[in-house]
Amino acid sequence: MTTLIVIRHGFSVSNAERRYTGQQDVPLSPLGREQAVLVADYLCQNTRIDAIYASDLCRAVDTVAPTAKRLGLAVIPEPGLRETDVGEWTGRAYEEVRESDADLLSKHRADPDTPCPGGECHRQVFDRVRDTVYRLLNRHRDQTVVIATHAMPARCIEALSAGHGIEQIGEHRVAPNASIRVYTYEQGHLLSQGRNIVSHLAKPGELLPDELV
Repeated sequence: MTTLIVIRHGFSVSNAERRYTGQQDVPLSPLGREQAVLVADYLCQNTRIDAIYASDLCRAVDTVAPTAKRLGLAVIPEPGLRETDVGEWTGRAYEEVRESDADLLSKHRADPDTPCPGGECHRQVFDRVRDTVYRLLNRHRDQTVVIATHAMPARCIEALSAGHGIEQIGEHRVAPNASIRVYTYEQGHLLSQGRNIVSHLAKPGELLPDELV
């Protein structure tokens, strides 16, 4: 049996500023760096890890870097685990987008085939995350794999574990920053074993559940 551990990246500078980040490469905030150490404490005390992958954006890589260092493992960058490309919304404040693009934002959230302006739609994200996750799981059969990713990809993985497609993504809310989810993978089936573990976090940072980050 294969075990998958999914971590949403720690609190980032853009999270703190309440801006759409998408695939912009922004660093962790001081809180996020603290959270990365707490993630390492929890993982190294509670599980054996065979491989660590992360979105190639630094906020994801840096979230699992302390874990990798302690275990003597490399963090393997995986672009397929990136956050939604939010296109023209990148770097803009949530409130600004709500005011200027209210209709498009509402349609993007409701319709999986409506992209962010100049960016991705939810179906595109779901498809690349699904393909990436199953490729990694099949590469590491009967091992424990850690993935550090972002809000929307983590929602996609949770949907996969429930047997859902992109049409049911609204049933799966945003995970808190630096939270941990555990899954098992056997005979092609991904099953959730623990949702939004935050017991390791002294000060969990969390955005509103409907935000793209």
